Amino acid sequence: MNGTHRTNPFAMRFLIVLATLCVVNGISLYAQSVKFRATLDTNTILIGGQTALRLQVEYPSGVTVMFPAVADTVDNLRKVEIVERSRVDSTAEHDGITQRQSLMITAFDSGSYQLPPIALFYRKASDTTLYRIESEPLALNVRTIKVDTAQGLKDIKAPLEVPITFAELLPYIAGGVAVVALIAAVAYYIRKRRLEPDAEPEIIVPSRPPFEVALEALEALKQERVWQQGGADSAKEYHTQLTDILRVYVERSFGVKAMEATSDEILQQYRTSLKPSYVPPGTSELLRFVLEQADLVKFARLQPTPDDHEKSWNVAREFVIITKPSESFDNMETASVAALSQEIAPRTSHHNDTSQV
Repeated sequence: MNGTHRTNPFAMRFLIVLATLCVVNGISLYAQSVKFRATLDTNTILIGGQTALRLQVEYPSGVTVMFPAVADTVDNLRKVEIVERSRVDSTAEHDGITQRQSLMITAFDSGSYQLPPIALFYRKASDTTLYRIESEPLALNVRTIKVDTAQGLKDIKAPLEVPITFAELLPYIAGGVAVVALIAAVAYYIRKRRLEPDAEPEIIVPSRPPFEVALEALEALKQERVWQQGGADSAKEYHTQLTDILRVYVERSFGVKAMEATSDEILQQYRTSLKPSYVPPGTSELLRFVLEQADLVKFARLQPTPDDHEKSWNVAREFVIITKPSESFDNMETASVAALSQEIAPRTSHHNDTSQV
């Protein structure tokens, strides 16, 4: 017996096979740790019906999973459609993580459809290799509604009778009440109008003629004797009131805008508004005398005598009387105007010369 030790060939083969099985078994065990499956709630639906395609993947911690994004059609013929997708729900468990998603599918053509496997990709921890795992293929049967051709065609069913609710009737009730209330209000108004006595006709009192108002105001001014009260402004106040009476009278009688106009503007408008058959000639001289006398008192500080005050008042009153409305004027009125004009002419001329100085 020599010192050389010989190895048993059978033992060597056994060790090699055992090592190979251990390696393969370890790889298989890791692969089996990632589980992915697809299931249907039912394999048979009516045409247009729906069923749920449920996807579920289970994997240990440390594995990165790329959840599959399924296309809108899930069969090879593109007739099985996805009508609704749920979000991917993740649940952590003691031995790993579980992810789920539900897809509602339907088909509008009858027949048997083969849903192909769905691929899922993942990576292991500390490994850049991309691994792939697939679900099992699924079969889906889509049936049509059975029709008994032996029976005749039937009429379409009538619509279902739905009871009317109070909320639906409320707008019509409110509208009816409003119409009844309106009719009642109109009837009450008509009845009330019939029972009321006829209103007495309104008596329209005609406005007083301008010449009457002017003569009355002149008489009141004369009774007040403003210029006799003394004071620096008594003469100015007297002639201001006197000319205001004439301004109102001329404006209302002849349409002359006299209240805001100057003396010259009043005289010019008055002459253009006269009607020969209505006012005797020469009346503008009477109006001019009163206006110019008042201007001298108010602006030139003229101190008139008592006779001057009386003269202005008499000329103003005569002007109103002569120019009051009448169908025609007679020769006496013309003569009166002429005489009065001759009487005031020297006085007016004297005042004009004084103002020019």
